[in-house]
Amino acid sequence: IMEIDPAEIQRITKLALTAAWLHDIGKANSHYLYKLQPPSDDLTKQGIRHEVISYYLLSKNKELKDWLNLSKRDHQIVCWAILAHHRKFPDPTIRDIGVISTPLTIHRSCTDFNDILTTISQELSLNAPPVFTTDEEIDYKKILITNNADISLYKPDYQKWSNQEKRILIALKIALMNADIMGSNENGSQVVIDYAEKALNCCLTVEKLQQMIDEKLTNPITKHKTPLRQFQLDVGN
Repeated sequence: IMEIDPAEIQRITKLALTAAWLHDIGKANSHYLYKLQPPSDDLTKQGIRHEVISYYLLSKNKELKDWLNLSKRDHQIVCWAILAHHRKFPDPTIRDIGVISTPLTIHRSCTDFNDILTTISQELSLNAPPVFTTDEEIDYKKILITNNADISLYKPDYQKWSNQEKRILIALKIALMNADIMGSNENGSQVVIDYAEKALNCCLTVEKLQQMIDEKLTNPITKHKTPLRQFQLDVGN
């Protein structure tokens, strides 16, 4: 199904490593950290999901974009793969009620944030990264995605992409989902390692892929089939 040109393997490897290192960098924000240590009776929600903040940082910050030194298309591929590496995109949650009331701060100045950038520069043989000495407070509602109309703010011009570039994006998203699984495997479980290896080496036929999609969309109790979201249709097309 993927039919990726073998000559593109080096390019894909670089993009996959870039996306894997940076996909969760948006977790360095006050709302996400608040949810890790909430009051015992707290039921509030984050104002925005971390992958949207990761996308925001990498697509809007000129210092980070210049440092990564990717072509315009490759930068788009990395950012879009990061934005969509969870199945909760666009975020279906209604966030007008019960949202954390404090402003959202991106902790760019924290030691861990800058240390990660330094490690990435070494791992990917990049120039020295930008050093952030101040945090960034954002109005998260301006970059929040809750419906298909909002997606247009983030949508790359993929109608102009080649089929090869679209396949690379899909491959990166698969790699990121597995990177998330492996990153959570802090105990080194062989079961998780075997699962990730099997998933990455699995090549579904068109028929098997359609069967899997139908199963995911169908409620096992009511047998009601949920229609595909516009984002999913766009990726499929």
